[in-house]
Amino acid sequence: MALCKTISQPPQLCEIVTELLKEGTPYYEDQEKFAQELGTDSPTISKIKYYKPEWEQHFRLFMKLVPIAIRYGILGAHHFLPEGDDESEGSMGSGKTPKAKAGRR
Repeated sequence: MALCKTISQPPQLCEIVTELLKEGTPYYEDQEKFAQELGTDSPTISKIKYYKPEWEQHFRLFMKLVPIAIRYGILGAHHFLPEGDDESEGSMGSGKTPKAKAGRR
């Protein structure tokens, strides 16, 4: 399911959504489930899937904004984990290393 055309250009939002709804994915023929997991409704997913330029503009802006927000500590790895995930902040590239546990010598 590799979609990246080039390293410098991310895929369009509509392409990502279409790929995630293809046969062989957990969301195949279940757009409603996909929408619920994203916190939206199925008609919104349809609008994105069938290419609405305003969604693509927001997506491009978001793609540029996220790395800046990470760089300045506004967003961390825990913001990208699924809700209810118990992983600690230091376990997913937040820039913080988990404290080492004292061991026997």
